[in-house]
Amino acid sequence: MKASVSQQRNSLGFRGPEPPRDLERRLSIVTIGGSTTECRFLTDGKTWPDVLAARLRASFPDVWLNNAGFDGHSTHGHLTLVRQVLVPLRPKVALFLVGANDIGRSQHRPDLVLVPKPSAWRRLLATGIDHVELLALAQNLWRFRDATRHGLGHAWTSIHCAPRLALTEAEIAARVDAYRPAVPGFRTCLQALVEFTRSSGIDPLLMTQPALYPAVDPATGVDTARLEVTVREDGPVNGDIDWRILELNDDVTRDIAKTMGVFLIDLARVLSESGR
Repeated sequence: MKASVSQQRNSLGFRGPEPPRDLERRLSIVTIGGSTTECRFLTDGKTWPDVLAARLRASFPDVWLNNAGFDGHSTHGHLTLVRQVLVPLRPKVALFLVGANDIGRSQHRPDLVLVPKPSAWRRLLATGIDHVELLALAQNLWRFRDATRHGLGHAWTSIHCAPRLALTEAEIAARVDAYRPAVPGFRTCLQALVEFTRSSGIDPLLMTQPALYPAVDPATGVDTARLEVTVREDGPVNGDIDWRILELNDDVTRDIAKTMGVFLIDLARVLSESGR
């Protein structure tokens, strides 16, 4: 029997309780990220933002925490979310779990997100998508194709049956190097995200993106370093390759936290050192 997943959204479109009338008097936190923040496959009460809220209540009984994670969101999506929703809401803290969905993005343009008004043709296109189902379907299909091409989709796999990819160190380094050109763009967008959040009176906190690989799975003994964990634009990758690619962006997050004086939860290293 498969367990069912139950989740509800509030009037903001977030997971969590409605904003209280005395929000400005509370410790208010919004967690922001992609699928690893949204936790769409976990029922309400079992997500990590839910667990965090429960633990914080021991010290801050009036804490209000909402989960604003959205599957596939990169720093572009986070910038839009802060500008359109968090600025009017004015929570005290925005906790960003970033990095995974910015991997390999060839174009990072924070200026496109922070422009107050979109161009006339963009407004016309958005209106058409909102009112014509065929256009909305076409947009969703294009987004699905683009996300899949960048390895951002979700799929179930068997840890026992998944292919093993044994590559030389030179082959692994070449695969990882192919993603380095996109790293400076991620830095630009993350820095803009931190600056804009702060200028809006919201305190940003950063988290590095963890992974369950490369490590030996304690339950099965399978070495996930060689296990095919996803398929990216340049082909399938194993746990070792994907971890090194992810660390390119995690290193940016660490550096920005240090240089800009942002509190950092280095979750990637914490889980790595604890054996995941």
